[in-house]
Amino acid sequence: MISMIRNWFTRRRERLFAEYLRQIEEKRKVEEAAEIKRQEDLRIAALTVQQEQETARKESDEPWMRMISDKVVDGVAKVELDWNPAMIDYLRQHGFTGDENQVIQRYLGALCREMYEDGKNDALDILKQFPDEKMQEAFPAKLE
Repeated sequence: MISMIRNWFTRRRERLFAEYLRQIEEKRKVEEAAEIKRQEDLRIAALTVQQEQETARKESDEPWMRMISDKVVDGVAKVELDWNPAMIDYLRQHGFTGDENQVIQRYLGALCREMYEDGKNDALDILKQFPDEKMQEAFPAKLE
């Protein structure tokens, strides 16, 4: 009789423990699903804010341009840009002509030329600081 009661209590304890474990696992799954949903909601909210900001920039009267990507393919620099109409208007007011793409290409060309000239002048300034003959031979630039 005592062994029957002991067996009954053991089985009961095992069933209760199994039920407890099942409830814990179910709760964990519900919490995990809620966390996944929360993360997805946050991602969607961030994308929405980003899209609203993008729309606001594009519709802005302030000239705006950004680089989306840049890479070098077969030794040629490839740049993907985005801009708003105000940027094109601004560049046209400052002498750049053509359709939108031509205006941007001409602006980038002018920007690159200016950066090159600035860099060349910086290099000449550095050479002037080191009038060593070997340095002059390595970089035969006209120093004025």
